[in-house]
Amino acid sequence: MQLDNVSAVYDGAAVDFEMRYPWGYSGGPGLSAGLSSLTPLVPDLSEFYDASTDSYRVKPDLLAEIQYRYRGRNYSRSELVKLLRQQAPPADFPDWDTALDATEADFRQKLTDQLTDIADRYARTRDAGLRDGKVSLDLSKFLSDKDRVRVVARRDLN
Repeated sequence: MQLDNVSAVYDGAAVDFEMRYPWGYSGGPGLSAGLSSLTPLVPDLSEFYDASTDSYRVKPDLLAEIQYRYRGRNYSRSELVKLLRQQAPPADFPDWDTALDATEADFRQKLTDQLTDIADRYARTRDAGLRDGKVSLDLSKFLSDKDRVRVVARRDLN
C-alpha cells in the first residue's frame, strides 16, 4: 500500500462499537396475531446477576411468568389469552394456549442458552462491560499492535 498526503487521526468513537444484550435476539421469538406480533419480553440482564458470587445464573422464577409485548402494550399471559381468544389461533396450533406454550418453550431455551454463554464469558473475563450486558467490539482490545496497524477505516473528515 502506498499513501501520499495522508494525515493519521485517531478517533476512538470510530473504532468502538457496542452491542447490548441480548445479542442473539431480534425481539425474541414470537407469534403473529392478525397484523400484530406477540413478542416475549426479555428480562433485564442485571436480574440474573448475583453480586454475592459475582456471577450470572439462570433463575427459573424469572422465566416462570413470561410477559408479552402486543400492540404497544405489555401483558401477562393470562391477560393476553383473554384478549386473543376473540381471534383464531395461528394455523399450526389448535388454540392460543398451545401456541403460547410452544413459543414460551422456545423462548426459555434460547434465553437459557444465552445466559449460559454470558455466564461462561463473564467467568473467564470478569469484564465489567459484559456484566452490564454490553460487548465492546473495539478492535484494540482484541488485536495485537502489529495487527492493529493493518486495520484502517477510511472516511472523509470534511
